[in-house]
Amino acid sequence: MVFAYLNRKHHNVSQNSAFSAIESCHLWAIERNVFHAIMMESAREKTMTMKRYLKWSNRFCGYPEEVLLRIAEFCAEMRYEAREELVVKPQYVYLVCRGSKNVRIF
Repeated sequence: MVFAYLNRKHHNVSQNSAFSAIESCHLWAIERNVFHAIMMESAREKTMTMKRYLKWSNRFCGYPEEVLLRIAEFCAEMRYEAREELVVKPQYVYLVCRGSKNVRIF
């Protein structure tokens, strides 16, 4: 299943847009403001979860709430399967939230 996002070229135009289906398809529609609200709430929940993990960690537990929130806003969650290799980039700080990792230094 492929999802595509249809959007008008100019956001400030209040006219309707027309699209032609290349083949038979089903179309889902959601009001832009509802979609935006859902995405904002989802991002807020993710940020708060990240902030909780930071607060529980030994490295970040002493930081003020505002600092933890700012850090959490820029965190990206990555998932790895057992025995999957993680290439560590020196410009990042890593925090293992669940599970464990073996570290090999080359």
